[in-house]
Amino acid sequence: MKRILTLILLTLGLTAGLTDAAHAQSYFGGNVAVYITVQLQTPIPSGGSVLCSADVSMSDGVSGLFNEETGYTTASVSASTANCSVVIPYVWLLSNQSTDQMSVSFSVTMTGATTASIARSGTHTIATVAVPADGSNTGFIITTRL
Repeated sequence: MKRILTLILLTLGLTAGLTDAAHAQSYFGGNVAVYITVQLQTPIPSGGSVLCSADVSMSDGVSGLFNEETGYTTASVSASTANCSVVIPYVWLLSNQSTDQMSVSFSVTMTGATTASIARSGTHTIATVAVPADGSNTGFIITTRL
């Protein structure tokens, strides 16, 4: 039966589904910290706040693995500056950590008195970098305007 399944999958080009053909996979984990300083160009509406999020993701075209993590926080605001620290712990199954890449992005959103009333928002890519070694802490320091 396994030979028939192997023949069918090989014929269809779906060898990733075979355990004999699959790449070795290992778990890699760490923390990504994104420190965001927001220079507020628009006054925060009365009762409003500044929300921050950061996203790390990776996609492996060979194995088909996709991993994504997102962290959220509310900024501390002083005068016309908002500061956020978003720390994202992750543990990902990777097939080739030495060549896998991760993308890091962030969003900053200014809300009114309720989070349903968004005054302004911005989303930006920070970088695409190699997935760090297992157990690493990786940081990004960002200054943006909103």
